[in-house]
Amino acid sequence: MDPKIFNFTFKDLAISKEEVVRVIHGGEEDESHQYYIDILAQEFLQLNGYSDIRGGYIETSEVDFDITNKTIKVSEAEFNVGKMSNRYSPGYCNWNVAEQHKLFKLLPKDFCGVSLTESVLMQPIKSISGFIGVGEKIKYHHYKCKFCTQKQCIYKSKFPKV
Repeated sequence: MDPKIFNFTFKDLAISKEEVVRVIHGGEEDESHQYYIDILAQEFLQLNGYSDIRGGYIETSEVDFDITNKTIKVSEAEFNVGKMSNRYSPGYCNWNVAEQHKLFKLLPKDFCGVSLTESVLMQPIKSISGFIGVGEKIKYHHYKCKFCTQKQCIYKSKFPKV
């Protein structure tokens, strides 16, 4: 499992606000589309001068899925991911965020400059971790606010379930 690490500036990424929202919403527009565009417009102004973006991954074929028990085993670590979705990050779809500790044990120390506190807060704060599945049997399912199971989400009151 050799780690791959990449460095970017925000401008290198050539991110479009509209494309970000389209990806979040599975290519479709809904009632939250413009709301997210407005938020991103403010954020992009601050990010244009940012030059220390790092990303990386470790590729492995040592993966076992147990659909019945809703677990994924990577090497010797077993993750209780809950209802599986397109988002394979601790905190999504009932995957307990405390399992970040197991995930970080699979990575080299301070991988991409990211560390984990005892209370599972990643430093820097805007860091993301998780799994990305690749293969012929991977299926993409649209992800929208109205299907989310997070009861504490701040957006629930803005976009009620349909």
